[in-house]
Amino acid sequence: MAGRGELLKSLSFLNRQQGTGSAGTAYEVGQEAYKEGFAAEVKTPKGGLYDSWVKSGKIPAWAARAVASLLRKREDYSPRSQEELWSLLLMLAEGYDITEVSGLRTLVSGCAVDDEVLQLAIDSKKASYN
Repeated sequence: MAGRGELLKSLSFLNRQQGTGSAGTAYEVGQEAYKEGFAAEVKTPKGGLYDSWVKSGKIPAWAARAVASLLRKREDYSPRSQEELWSLLLMLAEGYDITEVSGLRTLVSGCAVDDEVLQLAIDSKKASYN
């Protein structure tokens, strides 16, 4: 999913603006994945691995979910494209096992998104598990 890569690029860009490089971003993603239950154990990817995920687009689901979780908490983040928004919604719906629009609405309260789009993300999550 190309949108996952866009999420990682956005987090990298925002963190670089604050002086955090790839290693720090990778560490943050690993900690978030464990804290939010997306990974059963603490993941400590190296900065080079994070960069390779961005370049290759081959991003583990746990990492994409953790990035989406981190981005949703940032006031300085706004999806740069529809594809990025869609990836954010889908990763949040999957990561937090959301089945209701109201649950997803709560997670993305800062984004102007129609309930129909939120429902599509939830339905896509359900379809991917069937």
